[in-house]
Amino acid sequence: MRTEADTEAAALRRETDEFIDARMASFESVLHKTVSQVRTARARLSERSGLDAGDTMKLDRRAFPE
Repeated sequence: MRTEADTEAAALRRETDEFIDARMASFESVLHKTVSQVRTARARLSERSGLDAGDTMKLDRRAFPE
């Protein structure tokens, strides 16, 4: 009886881990796409406004202080 419960628990744990891993992989993909879109938008703003890399780094530090 105990062995059967342990086997069932292990199978359930593996199924849960596979589900969570798939969800995290999907989330990771969305994050990569979002980062790409943000970089593109910032590059366009930089071109339009004449911002150079130094200017954008100052903005980064102001928006996300360490």
